[in-house]
Amino acid sequence: MTVEYLIHAPRESRLVIHHGGGYVFVDNVSGDIDATSRHGDIMLLLPGPGPYSIDAKSKFGFVSSDFAGDALSQYLVGQRFASVNPASSRRIHLRMGIGGITIVRGSAGDERPKR
Repeated sequence: MTVEYLIHAPRESRLVIHHGGGYVFVDNVSGDIDATSRHGDIMLLLPGPGPYSIDAKSKFGFVSSDFAGDALSQYLVGQRFASVNPASSRRIHLRMGIGGITIVRGSAGDERPKR
């Protein structure tokens, strides 16, 4: 059985997502994002160049980002990515237990078609 939620929110919304497992996809949201999941994948398509202050960590998986920052692999598994910008930047806080995190840069004012 598959359950899929499609949630529409204003572009400037602050999102807080606590997901047990599966795939989390966030597209074209310019507000702060706080997303956690026990297992699965998190994928963000962030509009424009930012600035973003990103703190992403996967305990058992990879972290990939189009944004400049420092990637750190502490052990054989798991990875952390951090990109610190001024206090006025938008805050992205991502945590994954088992799975990957992907952060992709969209173009400024990028409007994707509605599903």
